[in-house]
Amino acid sequence: MNKNIKPVNLHSICDLNFALKSNRINNDLVKKYEQYLGITLKDSEYNDIHNLINYLYSFNLPVKVDGIFLDYHIPAMSKEMDIIKISDNIILNIELKSKDKTLEERKNQLIQNRFYLSKTKYDNIFYFSYKSSDNSLYQLEDDSFTSTDQTPIKLIELLNKPNKDNVHIEDLLIPSDYLVSPFNDPQRFLDGEYLLTNSQKSKEVELTQILSTNNCVFLSGNPGTGKTLVLYDYAKKLISEGNSVYILHGGNLNDGHEYLKQHGLNIYPIFKLQEILSMNNDTNTYFMIDEVQRLNETQITEIRQTMNAKLIFAGDPNQVLNKNEFGTRLKEYAKENSIATVKLTNKVRSNQNLAEFIKGIMNSHYPVDKNYPINNKHISIEYFNNDDEALFYIDRLKKESSFKILVLPGSIRFQKDMYSIYNHLHENAYNVIGQEFDNVATLLGSNITYSDNGKLVSNGTYYDSGMALFQNITRTRLNLKLIIVNNPQLLERCINLLK
Repeated sequence: MNKNIKPVNLHSICDLNFALKSNRINNDLVKKYEQYLGITLKDSEYNDIHNLINYLYSFNLPVKVDGIFLDYHIPAMSKEMDIIKISDNIILNIELKSKDKTLEERKNQLIQNRFYLSKTKYDNIFYFSYKSSDNSLYQLEDDSFTSTDQTPIKLIELLNKPNKDNVHIEDLLIPSDYLVSPFNDPQRFLDGEYLLTNSQKSKEVELTQILSTNNCVFLSGNPGTGKTLVLYDYAKKLISEGNSVYILHGGNLNDGHEYLKQHGLNIYPIFKLQEILSMNNDTNTYFMIDEVQRLNETQITEIRQTMNAKLIFAGDPNQVLNKNEFGTRLKEYAKENSIATVKLTNKVRSNQNLAEFIKGIMNSHYPVDKNYPINNKHISIEYFNNDDEALFYIDRLKKESSFKILVLPGSIRFQKDMYSIYNHLHENAYNVIGQEFDNVATLLGSNITYSDNGKLVSNGTYYDSGMALFQNITRTRLNLKLIIVNNPQLLERCINLLK
């Protein structure tokens, strides 16, 4: 999450911290200044910056330390970079470390940074790691991570380059360039054009360890943790090792599934469950059930009793469309049946501004975190009095923009449903399970309201419209558009959140 970061002079930042420590200014003023700059720094980070400046000055060369971006967060990610400087066709990245980091860890951090910054329009990018506890400075060049007498000289030369004017750091990277979904970017997924975090890699190791002594494991993850990517990456690795892998998807297959099937993955929709259960399988076969929360308890029990294969149940207990689905009982079921759980907790796809807005939409009593003010640059609202006007707008939006149109699923129980007029034209929460998009436009009808305790509720449809709305908006990587039809209460709540 980047809060319109402004470039700073490192001397200025250090002087600010010194003034605080010497009681010349108070902490509230420092926090206000940080907020103005769009950064949040720990006391140890101030010390690291101060030590870096002193270290560079020790070489008796002029050093330019202005035009620096601090605390840069990669859009839609939970990853940050300490120092970025941008010159004409040049990016300089410096990572600051205090202690307790090995050379291998420092190198791997820069390799990860390179993966992301290589997606920018800049041709020349330089990566350094500075550790203040021992004044060690290393540079990553290709696969070499070295420190020589010339390393600090090189860094000083890069710092002294003229700053590029009118840089908007928030536009440096575009999420679609580095966020890869097995379904939305199947060829890039097959080509390995993505990066698992250390946490995600460790979860794959856990899966292997558990399945070496057990035949069943539950992989759990909330939206944004990369559960689907981890599951499909693990499947790809198992296949490369010569194992047989079958994947059952808890819904209908999308175009991405079909593409992966054409390139060798065995993927089946939920209605093919009985066909899979009749297959010959043994302990060298892996059977993965993705979006398992959409199944019911009888189906899960049948799978466990029928299959001799190693089983991986993957899902998010909260991502359900109907209260009758099994999701809410997943954790309890796993505990009752002694099924080990591997839980993805660290968010990879994260947009704190958007997250605050979503929390505010789902609960009218939710107090937005003042540390993450909602940025209406990436959230927009359109309001219509009736379905005809909304349909006309949606059709035009689909033709003229890059927005993915997601409506709310219509009822299968009632003969006529308020969303049925939209469902034959556009996708809904049920169709896009497990997918994500840069730009999402979603429909909100008049059946959605707030209960007395502030919770978003709905009525009149078989699928819970509130749950479906949550699924739709959590598919968003960057830009969200709400298309509200005949619902003044929801319009007012949205406007209040975006003030």
